[in-house]
Amino acid sequence: MTPVEHTFVYSSLPSERVLRALDNVREVYGIRQVLLDAKACAVLVEYDASRLTLDGVEALLREAGIDIRREKTLAVSVPHDGSAASSVR
Repeated sequence: MTPVEHTFVYSSLPSERVLRALDNVREVYGIRQVLLDAKACAVLVEYDASRLTLDGVEALLREAGIDIRREKTLAVSVPHDGSAASSVR
């Protein structure tokens, strides 16, 4: 498993319908967590990069109705020796 956190910024507040659709995104295999930050107009998605691509996650959010744009990604992986490594893309 390769856990990745990615923050997407949106331009308008999601409607009730979009929030319900966002709940369905949480059920997709490989999505670990979806957090909405209304104050920052951002959605943080944690997903398994061995199961999903960034483009795939972005498509899921767009299909749910969120008007998003990409922001920075924090990738965290655990090497075979058990020590954690991270990188910002």
